[in-house]
Amino acid sequence: MVNMARESLKIKAEKSRELLTLIEKYRTVAVVDASRLKTPLINQVRDLFRGEITFKYVKNSTLLFSARTSKNGRLMEFVEKQAHGTILLVLSNKDPYNIQQDFIKNYVELPAKAGDVLDSDLVVNAGNTGLAPGPIISELNAVGIPTRIESGSVWITKDTVVAKRGDKISPNLASVLSKLNIKPIKNYLRIRAAFVDGVTIPGELLQTPLEEIVRQLVDAFRTSSSLSIALKYLTRESVAPLMVEANSVALALACAVSFPTPEALQLILLKAQFDAATLESRIE
Repeated sequence: MVNMARESLKIKAEKSRELLTLIEKYRTVAVVDASRLKTPLINQVRDLFRGEITFKYVKNSTLLFSARTSKNGRLMEFVEKQAHGTILLVLSNKDPYNIQQDFIKNYVELPAKAGDVLDSDLVVNAGNTGLAPGPIISELNAVGIPTRIESGSVWITKDTVVAKRGDKISPNLASVLSKLNIKPIKNYLRIRAAFVDGVTIPGELLQTPLEEIVRQLVDAFRTSSSLSIALKYLTRESVAPLMVEANSVALALACAVSFPTPEALQLILLKAQFDAATLESRIE
């Protein structure tokens, strides 16, 4: 019994060393929640990214043991937070954002089940359903889809948004979508978190579209520029508008106290001329 236990520990230690050696070969280590992944999807991405990305199912205990035997404290912290549930390791020298975006592009469409959450608005297009009139009409109407009967079949009269992004699919809607042969669920590898160059990046950031990231950066730039100007804090971006504002204030002050700077002299003379004309008109 003791010999068996020792042999088991020896095997575990060897597997952990092999896994750590594999992890240390790559710049990016990402964890994917594999609890709902379908085999066809796994096989598809393995074939698509062969030579670029290594995929490896691992036991949480083996991954934890590997991380704890490494000299990388940040890696150990990352693994301790992510080693739960059924996981698939994604190892690559590619940037984790590009990896996730590639996964999103290579999805598998699945039928909707009650409780599934939508990644985008779900639109049912107008047209012939190919279904004979019957209970399906009331089922379609119940989820907000308008219908008519034409040529012996049920037609959807207009494009209809039946659920919004982030909504959960109801049992009634799941049933209707199944009968319409609509598969709205995009099943792809979703990175829970990635460890790259010593930094942990949450999966939510990796799934954000590039256009949204650019929009957020532009908004942040505008906000920071406005704030630096309001606080009179000199930065490369704020120095020009602050100089313009300071010049305007200085010019107004010089005019107010009749201090003849080169910039204010003409305005001061014009003001003096106006004041003289006003006084003359009052005397007359």
